[in-house]
Amino acid sequence: MAGLMTWAFRSPVRLGLTVGAGLVVIFGIGAAVSMMSPHPATTGSTPTTVVSSGAGFGSAAPGGTDAQQHYLRTAVAFATVWAKLANGQTPEQWHSAVRALATAELAKGLDVTDPSTLPGGTPTGATFSFISQTSALVQVPLSTGKSVLITVIHADQSWLVSDVQPYAGN
Repeated sequence: MAGLMTWAFRSPVRLGLTVGAGLVVIFGIGAAVSMMSPHPATTGSTPTTVVSSGAGFGSAAPGGTDAQQHYLRTAVAFATVWAKLANGQTPEQWHSAVRALATAELAKGLDVTDPSTLPGGTPTGATFSFISQTSALVQVPLSTGKSVLITVIHADQSWLVSDVQPYAGN
């Protein structure tokens, strides 16, 4: 080892080569370990999607599990209530409706939301951006052309929204 150190430090070129070779080995091992590790379930290139079917929503694509259905239904239900005030609905009624579908933390944030700043529209579908055993990130396009990302969590036998944000694409 001492001989290698002496050789490496004799010139800047040797030092650069030694450091570069060391980084290649370290990143190579990291990539190999990462490829062998199990990854959380994601939708990959075949997302489960709910599409509009006129008066309501269809079901998830074939192969969708009950959990996937719950994630999608919760996201769409929340987006329906959250995106705009219903006809004749007061801001207080809107806050109450979204609070029923949200975690306590999100509900506190929504308490200071002015409903006049919402994107409007109604959901036209839903697609998973990510899904795991306890949560899902669901993209919900709206009839206004805008889209939102909704995080749905599954805890204590409940399906609640923990976050909503504009979707700006990849």
